[in-house]
Amino acid sequence: MATFFQEMKLAVDETERGHRKQLRQTVMAIYAGAMLMKHNQDSYDEFGLLPHWENKRQRPKADNQDRLLYFALRIVFPNDKASKYKTALQSYFDRDTSPQKVLLRVKKRGFENMASAARKAKKAETDGEVKRRPRRVTFLFRSPAEAKKQLTKIKVPGFRIRNLIQRGNTISGTLKIRRKHTCNTQNASN
Repeated sequence: MATFFQEMKLAVDETERGHRKQLRQTVMAIYAGAMLMKHNQDSYDEFGLLPHWENKRQRPKADNQDRLLYFALRIVFPNDKASKYKTALQSYFDRDTSPQKVLLRVKKRGFENMASAARKAKKAETDGEVKRRPRRVTFLFRSPAEAKKQLTKIKVPGFRIRNLIQRGNTISGTLKIRRKHTCNTQNASN
């Protein structure tokens, strides 16, 4: 009886391997079709008119062609799977990487690992932008008089320098982001 279960496990493993291969081929065929559509606006417009998209809130339109890969995957896969495959493949799609090269990458790493790496890279990119944003700036001048003269000339669009502290010839301040809704009071009164 033990050999029966071992044989069943081997049969399931073989089916699983075949399933993964078929899945990779299907996803890569969709990727290749999306690549062709990416460079042909007429085919994208025709794709958006398919009956599948009727009564769908999210559907291909002229103003959302950047979501082409997701829509191509979405027509075949449920939302969560389409989103995962899109996350794994989007950076390659944006760079017009050939389907053959992407297939080799998928075989080597798998969709799950590629999607995870893409999410981590995006998070690191956005975290890096926040970490690089200066919070405190320091200026070095020859004298306090020169510092005051020079600081009045500094105009950084979108930022204000606040909380200036002077220690000898060094002046430091906090760089604050201006709010979008602030307006020039001189223009408002005219």
